[in-house]
Amino acid sequence: MLNGPPGSGKTFLVRTWLSENTDVHDIATSASALQDPSNPVDGAVDNLERVYDIAKMIAPTVVFLMKAMPWRPGVATRAATRRTS
Repeated sequence: MLNGPPGSGKTFLVRTWLSENTDVHDIATSASALQDPSNPVDGAVDNLERVYDIAKMIAPTVVFLMKAMPWRPGVATRAATRRTS
């Protein structure tokens, strides 16, 4: 687990490592992408379990759980993305 302030290079470091290890997949998502408005708590847990199920199916995999950014009007949010080799 990498932890640090925004802009410190955590994602850059892992993306660089992944670019040299093409047999490793990555899945990137955020807490907001995992939310289910109809079931806020259990829905997020269920969706996180689905992410890990997919990760197991395409292993070896690195799962990125990006920090949730506070919503601000006019600021675009990143949807869940997935890169495969």
